[in-house]
Amino acid sequence: MIPDTLQRVRALIEGRDGILLIETGPAGSLNTGKLNRAANIIRGCTLITRNSVNGGRGGRKYSDQALQQIASMAEGLPAYVNHVKPEDAFKARDVKDLIGKHMNIRYDAATGRVTSDLHLLDHQAPWVFSLAERLGDQVGNSLVSKGLVRMEGDTEVVDSIAACRSGDLVSDPASTRGLFESLIEARHAAADASESLTDVLDRVRGVTRVPPGTHERLAEALTRPARSAPSSSSGEDLHSRLRKALVRP
Repeated sequence: MIPDTLQRVRALIEGRDGILLIETGPAGSLNTGKLNRAANIIRGCTLITRNSVNGGRGGRKYSDQALQQIASMAEGLPAYVNHVKPEDAFKARDVKDLIGKHMNIRYDAATGRVTSDLHLLDHQAPWVFSLAERLGDQVGNSLVSKGLVRMEGDTEVVDSIAACRSGDLVSDPASTRGLFESLIEARHAAADASESLTDVLDRVRGVTRVPPGTHERLAEALTRPARSAPSSSSGEDLHSRLRKALVRP
């Protein structure tokens, strides 16, 4: 109870309604699969996920309750370009930094992901889309919020969210690998599957070695002119030559 109490006291001291949580960290990625240029909308972008590299030595983890609260609070959440200093995070932002707002917020408990449709301002959309297409491995969302936290070993656990300020477009999102994290994960999974298949094929080749000279005999059988035979039996003749090549001692 003492660590939990200390965390809550810390929250009251630092933010009265919660500790400031800014999700900055390793560079993310931006997939361009759901760009709607006609409507200036990026659909299905990732706003935040359950795990973050911020927090304690073991990172930061958001509880289901915290993620559900984010989903309920984030409808219409403004989106700015880049972050400001932590002490200014909940203060008024320069209107020129506003790029749009997050709509249609939903939380998927199975994946621990909060997603949104990012509605872009007309004059901001061209360069945001350009980032998505040309620097897709550098940009992602970063949520600015306040919440109550506690420690589980080295991991900071966010139990609840008191307020959400913005979901900013940055070059170093910590809890997401990009606006379309689910598609990126699918691509990684496909790459892993491809590597696994390669490993399997290598093992198969290793246990199905053929006797020396087999490949040469097959090549000879395929290139040797067929003996005079009716054209209708050419297939049988080829099979016969291949069979003889394989069984030859």
